[in-house]
Amino acid sequence: NAGVEAVKVTVNNELSPEHILQSIYEFEEIYLTSALPFFQSYKGFREQGIVVTLDGHGGDELFGGYPFDLGAKLKDDFPNLWKMKDTLSMINRMYGNNANANMSDSWVQFKTELVRRNRTKGLASVFNIETHYRDQLFHSTFYGILPTLLRNYDHYSMHAGVEVRMPFLDYRIIAFAFTLPNEYKIRNGFSKAIVREAAKPIVPAHILQNKVKTGWNSPMGEWLSGNWKQWILDEVHSTAFKNCDLIDQPSVLQQLHFFYKEERYEHTIAQTLWLQLQPYFIEKANQQFALL
Repeated sequence: NAGVEAVKVTVNNELSPEHILQSIYEFEEIYLTSALPFFQSYKGFREQGIVVTLDGHGGDELFGGYPFDLGAKLKDDFPNLWKMKDTLSMINRMYGNNANANMSDSWVQFKTELVRRNRTKGLASVFNIETHYRDQLFHSTFYGILPTLLRNYDHYSMHAGVEVRMPFLDYRIIAFAFTLPNEYKIRNGFSKAIVREAAKPIVPAHILQNKVKTGWNSPMGEWLSGNWKQWILDEVHSTAFKNCDLIDQPSVLQQLHFFYKEERYEHTIAQTLWLQLQPYFIEKANQQFALL
């Protein structure tokens, strides 16, 4: 609608094992997903003349976009059982489950928080105003997931000579975000409520009304069970794998058996498996590329 030309980049997963190992070597980190789609994306941008990108890093951490941070909000909702129920329902929807939480779910959370407060501060603290969610978002912003993502995306983008700029991380926006009460971030079942409101004039309604949180990840379940399967199986039955001192081979083989024999190709299981395999692959990649 704004007349902006879309730039499309295709990610190729039909790569040789040598290419995959080279990406592991060049990324230089152990991480739960493959760097390949990110390397290819920024390389594709560069090849089409884009040398600077505007990325949205910080939006989720500052304004409440992650379901795993919402557990802290339940402590702020306490002792309001209905607010706790709404937060639990929102967590379900962000993970793709449309089922609403029921009062028994919030009652379990209520009892857990009541016991915690009584043990640490006494029952007189039951109605005290808490700031658990703000503190959790502060941790995610400065100590948790965001520093990791910034380091990773610096690798991804500069691998192709592309500079990433992040408007959400302007110091004035950061300072403003931490002055806001929870209701400006989480409202009526929507995360990042104030961001959605600000974006109404420029972002289509079907995007603004989407409640599922979907990150930009490598499709590890699809890749490990598809084009990469035979390569993975060949590697774990190799002499080099058996002689690798960096991993617990029986544990990794057990996870592989669970993944392939039980056909459990879920994304989270695949990420865990890839994470466990990486020390071996980093060792092999270093042996292959470090002396070139």
